[in-house]
Amino acid sequence: MRNTRGFTIIELMVTLAVASLLIFIGVPSFTTFIQNNRITSSTNFVVSQINYARSEAVRLNLPVNIGRTGSVTQDLTDGWQIFSDAGSATGNSAYSASDGDVLLRQFEGYDSGGLQIRVNSPGNQWIAFNQTGLLSEGGSSIQIAVCDDRGVSAGRLITVSTTGRTRVTRSTDTTDPLTDCTP
Repeated sequence: MRNTRGFTIIELMVTLAVASLLIFIGVPSFTTFIQNNRITSSTNFVVSQINYARSEAVRLNLPVNIGRTGSVTQDLTDGWQIFSDAGSATGNSAYSASDGDVLLRQFEGYDSGGLQIRVNSPGNQWIAFNQTGLLSEGGSSIQIAVCDDRGVSAGRLITVSTTGRTRVTRSTDTTDPLTDCTP
């Protein structure tokens, strides 16, 4: 009798069927994992930029603004600039190098993936911090929704209180949940 080595066609077909099943189950979960990771990292990045602007306002003893660079009202998706607002006592003015404003950071925005970063009306043009790190938005807090094409269920809500502190919540949180991707 001859000794043969290798796989039979049946063994190979069973192996391919099991591998296909694992891929079929795993790919959608991996896609959701990537989308959730993108929402989380984008939210953390926005919070870090807000905290940076606040700390620079205190350090420079000048108002510091986060101003949108895109043309869509209440939308930070296309990017923003963080600048010291030397031309204004309270912030909330456009970047103007001729007024002594200094550009501290600039973010070019998110190009793809359906990610949206929307701000409620108090943060329409700028999110401004005064010299003491307090929000200069007329006594109103700011809400920023970070969502993708899955909507509210996967989004995050960043709330910037009048004291300048940030808090992040989800749609499932009982305190200040995200209820709309356009706050």
